[in-house]
Amino acid sequence: FARLLSTPIEDYLEQRLSQPELRRILGMMAYRGTPASFGLSFVSYFLDYYYPEGGVQAIPDALASLIEEKGGRIEYRALVEEIMLEEGRACGVRLADGRTFRAPFVINDGDARRTYLKMLPASAVPAGWRRRLEQAELAESAFTVFLGVDIPSEELDLAGCHHLLVLPDSGPPDPGRPGDMEEFYRCSFMEISAPSLHDPALAPPGKSSLILHALAEPDLSYWKVEEGDIGGDGEPGPAYRELKEKVTEVLVAKAERYVPGLSSRIEVKLAATPYTHQRYTLNSGGTTVGWTYRQGR
Repeated sequence: FARLLSTPIEDYLEQRLSQPELRRILGMMAYRGTPASFGLSFVSYFLDYYYPEGGVQAIPDALASLIEEKGGRIEYRALVEEIMLEEGRACGVRLADGRTFRAPFVINDGDARRTYLKMLPASAVPAGWRRRLEQAELAESAFTVFLGVDIPSEELDLAGCHHLLVLPDSGPPDPGRPGDMEEFYRCSFMEISAPSLHDPALAPPGKSSLILHALAEPDLSYWKVEEGDIGGDGEPGPAYRELKEKVTEVLVAKAERYVPGLSSRIEVKLAATPYTHQRYTLNSGGTTVGWTYRQGR
């Protein structure tokens, strides 16, 4: 296991499989450059996929209930802007609205760049560590489309599966060229989740919920997001919104191959770009797993 941590999944498969198509399919199930130790387990993970009853939101709801049950208090919509220090130790936090909370310990599960480059004073962070964070390459983000559709669960022709992997016939072009974004998503790997097949309570009677999910480059400039847009309360300009809508249409069209008539039966449609994921999670570039798995990066 330890030895394969330094071997990208693509290299591992090429050494052992002679069939190019099989190598491509298995390699596509992991992030690019994922160490073979982890990449091989992804296949098993997809074959044994679970979805929590009540949807993913049920998990943080349960944690919140436990915190409050034990006497804790949760401050919602409260942005922490600074970790306060005294004599080199964290002593509390300051919120964006100016309020401060003191504590003997501060636990931060947020983005490392934001933590060390924005929430702590420069003097508290070694220069070498700052450079590593600034230069480190981010892992892929995601483009996600959430759909509420006027299709009863029994009409969803998904072979009884609530989670499907759509593998393209050929690899996608380089996503690093903004003009190729639509073509990239026509050829890209995509997941189709139908959580209401697993838990009917996640959609009104006679309707279904669908989630279309594809990987995305975390560089926001590819998504027509300018530096001045980052951190704003609203979405960037028309070019961003146009690209967002075009990619949404591409993914819906791909899914329609497996859900006939999908586009004409959509009642609710929400799309999330890497910018959206960054805005809601504060993860740089909306990355899903932090730093890239690509070896040597």
